[in-house]
Amino acid sequence: MERLRYLSHENSADDEGYVKFLLRPFHWAQNFIEIKGDILDYGCGYAPVFAEQMRQRGYSCDGYDPLFFPEGAHKDQYPEIFCMETVEHFHDTYAEWGKLMNFMSPGGYLIVMTDYWLDLAAFPNWYYQNDLTHTSFYHPSTMEYIAKAFDRELLQTDGKRLALFHYP
Repeated sequence: MERLRYLSHENSADDEGYVKFLLRPFHWAQNFIEIKGDILDYGCGYAPVFAEQMRQRGYSCDGYDPLFFPEGAHKDQYPEIFCMETVEHFHDTYAEWGKLMNFMSPGGYLIVMTDYWLDLAAFPNWYYQNDLTHTSFYHPSTMEYIAKAFDRELLQTDGKRLALFHYP
């Protein structure tokens, strides 16, 4: 079911709005860290548009996705990982966050983008939870918990959908 749902998305490098959306965490992270390259796009989907965008900008970037590019990670660890619109699809949340965190090299950074829930009373009508492939939901304080659980630092969050983790 998930695979078919993902294939129904129209993720294209020709869609300027989609590209702008995907590049939002990249531009946001540049306010806090220097992105040097050797990037992993974790959860790139069937169309690794972000990885292509990074390569066009002169960065080395691999695209990994458990359904579409399970062999896409060509290294055991990366100094910079972008994980956009992926963590909400985690079924075995702790194990999958562990796998993601294990891709971080010491001194490395992880930039996550997922829509945070902010108001529990509004949750039943929240568009994000109505997607049947979304199984894990996050609050800004959840990101603090995840950082502690995996011995990482939460350097920054925008309080809405972006988080920057560091592996000290």
